[in-house]
Amino acid sequence: MQGAPQHFASGFLYGIPDTPNQIPAHFYSEIAFNYGRAGGAQLPAKGYMDGVDQYRPRFASMLSNYNTCRQFGAEFIILLHDLWGADGSESQSDLFPGDNGDWSTWDSFLNQVVSDMRANNMTTAIKVDIWNEADGGGFWLRDRSQFMTMYARTHNTLR
Repeated sequence: MQGAPQHFASGFLYGIPDTPNQIPAHFYSEIAFNYGRAGGAQLPAKGYMDGVDQYRPRFASMLSNYNTCRQFGAEFIILLHDLWGADGSESQSDLFPGDNGDWSTWDSFLNQVVSDMRANNMTTAIKVDIWNEADGGGFWLRDRSQFMTMYARTHNTLR
């Protein structure tokens, strides 16, 4: 292959600080990154599974990361499971989408995320990762059928 590098795989999984301009701009522009990916994982706030007040700091972190990505022309991948609170710190006793056949909290969560995205002009250069590593055992602690229902339901809502 010849020609100038396109940096197709250049991006950040996590690690963009929430503090604007903490990292000088040239460090971002010189690597010509194309993607950022985040959802507020590992923050002290547990995520929407513990209520909207636990979700807000995670959304704020994600929004900050989105703004940094857009400042440098990169696209952004939203990690819904992190906003929900499934970031590897969850347990069997935590609320998962569709537990006991109840989808009301998950539906409210999706509506909240979409509303917050629109309110913050977070509507361009977006991709959505509905649920990371659902088959790995660390992020989805329910059966496959519940996951498949959640995935289809989420896809239809966001579409």
